[in-house]
Amino acid sequence: SMVFMRNFPKSWVAEESLAELPGKIRKILGRFGQLQGDPEVFSTGQQVSAVATFADMTMAKVAVQTLHGVDMRSEVEKQLAGHRPPQESDRFWMCVQGEAAAAVHSHELQDSRHRAGSGHQQQPAGVLTSGDSEESFVLLRGYPPSWGEPQLRAVFVAFGGIASIQMSGEGRPRMARVALKDPSALSRAAEQLHSTTVGDGDVIEECVISCQHIVGRAERRQREAEVAAKEQAHREAEAQRQAEAA
Repeated sequence: SMVFMRNFPKSWVAEESLAELPGKIRKILGRFGQLQGDPEVFSTGQQVSAVATFADMTMAKVAVQTLHGVDMRSEVEKQLAGHRPPQESDRFWMCVQGEAAAAVHSHELQDSRHRAGSGHQQQPAGVLTSGDSEESFVLLRGYPPSWGEPQLRAVFVAFGGIASIQMSGEGRPRMARVALKDPSALSRAAEQLHSTTVGDGDVIEECVISCQHIVGRAERRQREAEVAAKEQAHREAEAQRQAEAA
């Protein structure tokens, strides 16, 4: 499960820092799964590329889906560029061995369509905090301006991944409404992530986030049905006990 990488931050591939690049790659990829051996770095002219091998193909693909296309510039580099939108060379490039370049472009096209659809939407803060929702979600607060959808997705990898995101571009703290692919993991994700420091300080800016599990109408109905079923079972058991004692 080999992955290929290029378009690293300029500070990472400077001559005085190049020896540290394998360690930085291991730190980033290690969040997604176990690596086999150390990453290998290749320098050809001005282009620096690297190869790493995951023990598990699934984790390799999750890493690619999360990191491919992330703006790798530091805040200083963004300021020097006048906060212009990232060019292709500013975005981290990552691909699984055996996947043609066309597959990468297809992923980018699907991702752009996904962002334009229901998966990633900018919403007023009041809409995000509303508890009058059919589906349950995690309300995340406090992420920095440098964070976008890829950084948010990376946070929830350990909880099965994100199904959809709605982000607020206004006010402070910044907010995101996150639905997980596995709704049963919402409560656990909110509990384990609340008031914790996330990010690696390299690709993902570190910050302390606040997470709250917002229970939707469907989950409330399910809980009420479970309580009612338990009460019914208790009544039936009690009635049977009394009948046997009579």
